[in-house]
Amino acid sequence: PAREIVAAAAGELGIADIDVYISPAPATLAIELTEPLSLILGAPLAAAPPRGIRFAAVRALKLAVSYMAVPSRLSPEELGVLLAAIIRQSDPQFTPAGVPAAAIAEEAQRLARLIPKRLRDELVAYMAEITGVDFDHRALSLGVAHTGNRAGLVATGSVAAGLAILLPMGSHTDLRAAYRDPQIEELFRFSVSNEHCELKANL
Repeated sequence: PAREIVAAAAGELGIADIDVYISPAPATLAIELTEPLSLILGAPLAAAPPRGIRFAAVRALKLAVSYMAVPSRLSPEELGVLLAAIIRQSDPQFTPAGVPAAAIAEEAQRLARLIPKRLRDELVAYMAEITGVDFDHRALSLGVAHTGNRAGLVATGSVAAGLAILLPMGSHTDLRAAYRDPQIEELFRFSVSNEHCELKANL
């Protein structure tokens, strides 16, 4: 059943084919950039109600088509190291607070071998946008998650569908246990926002 729901959601996002895998790891929700794309669902997520599965599928697939599949799989610390190392390709002194300098240096050396110089030049404008503000890798990581969750909410029209996925992903037994979970707080906030109402009206 999960395969059919995921395939329908993928089709709406312009993805012609997708493989679905069920993982014993309960909190797993990830996209592998295979050909065709592969969606990996933890067993409890695959057993969620149909709208919950649709929320999970759209959440993951929207990030994939937005080129955010890799950042969505990284921890906040890993994302911080990766972004800082990319920025170091044009600013060798860049060392943001809260990100291990040794890890940045190691990743920067690895990326220097992988990123062509022409591509580094193209990235400078984007790097400037990040370095021009306080670098907060945790906020960036949460922003990626919020983007996926918002897409899932718009696609399902159901906060309950989102909770069916986000509670097990956060290892929460119930909503009370999820108190102050930033993803769930933001999902509730967005669900009653003017922005969400305008999106629904436009759709």
